[in-house]
Amino acid sequence: MSEEKILKGRYRLGKMVGAGGMAVVYRALDLETHEHVAVKMLRPELMKDIQLLRQFRKETQIVNQYQHRNIVRTLDTGEEDGVLFIVMEYIEGETLKEYIEQHAPLSHEKAVDIGAQLCDALFYSHSHHLIHRDIKPQNILMTADGTIKVTDFGIARIAQQSTTTMNASQAVGSVHYASPEQVRGRRTTAQSDIYSAGCVLYEMVTGHLPFEGETAVEIAIKQLNDEPVLPSKRIRDLSPALEQVILKAMEKDPDCRYATAREMDNDLRRSLREPNGNFVERKTSTTHFGATMNLQLDGVRDSTASGSRKVRQTPVQTVPRLNAFQIILIVIIIAGLITAGILLKRIDDERKELSNPESTSIVIPGVVGKTSNDAQQLLASEGLHCSLVQEASDEVPQGYVISQEPAEDTSVSKGTAVKLVISSGPPQALIPELTGMSVDEARSALEELGFALGEVTEVTDDTAAAGAILRQDPIADTSCVKGTQVAVWIRGQVEVVTFSMPDLVGMTEDSVGGYLRSLGLETGEIHRIPTSSYGAGVVVQQSPAYKTTVAQGSGIELWISNGLSTMYKKTVPISVTIEKEKAYVRVVALLDEGQIPVYQQELAEGEHSLEVTFETATEGTKTLVVYVDDEETERISVEVQGLR
Repeated sequence: MSEEKILKGRYRLGKMVGAGGMAVVYRALDLETHEHVAVKMLRPELMKDIQLLRQFRKETQIVNQYQHRNIVRTLDTGEEDGVLFIVMEYIEGETLKEYIEQHAPLSHEKAVDIGAQLCDALFYSHSHHLIHRDIKPQNILMTADGTIKVTDFGIARIAQQSTTTMNASQAVGSVHYASPEQVRGRRTTAQSDIYSAGCVLYEMVTGHLPFEGETAVEIAIKQLNDEPVLPSKRIRDLSPALEQVILKAMEKDPDCRYATAREMDNDLRRSLREPNGNFVERKTSTTHFGATMNLQLDGVRDSTASGSRKVRQTPVQTVPRLNAFQIILIVIIIAGLITAGILLKRIDDERKELSNPESTSIVIPGVVGKTSNDAQQLLASEGLHCSLVQEASDEVPQGYVISQEPAEDTSVSKGTAVKLVISSGPPQALIPELTGMSVDEARSALEELGFALGEVTEVTDDTAAAGAILRQDPIADTSCVKGTQVAVWIRGQVEVVTFSMPDLVGMTEDSVGGYLRSLGLETGEIHRIPTSSYGAGVVVQQSPAYKTTVAQGSGIELWISNGLSTMYKKTVPISVTIEKEKAYVRVVALLDEGQIPVYQQELAEGEHSLEVTFETATEGTKTLVVYVDDEETERISVEVQGLR
């Protein structure tokens, strides 16, 4: 395909980025939006299949109506030079298969994050009556921020109807994740996608496929008959709750699996909170879903009514066993004959309808208030087609018809499409990100979007501010019904223990550290100063001062004597005025030895005359700085000489 090929005068094709049994994918530039898109072009050899083309157009029209953050958006469809194509959003990233190959086994948290996103996408699609039918890591894309995007919605149904044979690698790739009912060729449901999601989870947490074999037939037989190796036998420290979620999703009997992807999503998230919990409800199937192949003829028994005569056996004719290739060939031939019969019947029915003009006029029945399935079946029985549109409603239950167009009792020709507006239930919105907010901020953010704050749980966590939200359930960007309550976990308020500071002056350096630790305090900065009043290694000053209120965990600054005895000693009178009920007065001497606190005391309102004494090893001008409640109020110069 030339790089200059332009589809619909809008999409300029670039390089090929992928290919499969149904289509080839190109990166392209949207000349209107100037954004890159992905263009999936149906293979030319499939364009001769009329039934396939009808189904392709129908499926792409349906999928084009819906959007979800975890589903690759379909932007446009068209036909160029006789080739059909789909335009989708272009996802930068890798497939989940590639991610698993590089990182498996994934952690509990990462597997649940990806699994929950997949369940969210499946619940949305199943709510809109879309069954994927080919969920596998190869059909799941991952962006750089960890968001997954499921692709090929609607294409799997078309692939099943195609008469073109898939190559061996494609067949094996899909059958690894196919449900037993798909392997048998039976009707697929939402539970079929849930089974495949369980297989994907199994591979994520173990790094192994549930069933392995050299051929698609071998793997398919294992899907029907065998149970997978328990994930916990492959990964010893696997969460028991997560294992139960996987095994329930992979039950052979669809009725024993999760009823909806939302139920599976809920159990996945709960497994993070209760990794050892026993909350997953497992059903026991009473139906045998295995498949056996036995081509040997048994002897025919002949007995009398009394059963006393010996058994007469007919000669047994040995039938040669068929190899896998012969079995597949027989299945293909039978399927081809059935398909041919169905097509001939359809052609004959269409011919009869065209030859009878009166049969093409139909009065549309009323389907408002019926379930979507009942409405579609009723209209189909009248020879009418359906076009479904989802709309939120507080009044009409989810899955029921809100309105129809054309209206009831309208006469139309056979084959007319009736537009049905289906209730998607109460309006939904995305849960906001609450992490880091306070409880009041979270409540306001939730109420603004129509949600409510649920249970608030306090936990211990030193990495966040007190009262800050650490996590939430449901998590951010989950699509939920308005009115949903969001539970949050916050860091609890830390109780601060305070007490009056003891007098440390006179204690030795060896003992003061242990004493502080016994009080829940820390040893802060230590200063070495000369003094004639105390011996070496003795505390001569402290900060905070004696009787000051301190909190546990505070650091205490200490001044310790270095043992010098020859000092200049000076006493200075100071006047201090306190103009409020009480204030903390501190005097610091600026000496060659450093800044030495020489007075610290809380004083009441009024005039105070103080005598402050300090020692220094050098002569000259010294400065005393007076602080009242840590605000400097006065500086006093003092001459020191001849006072040893």
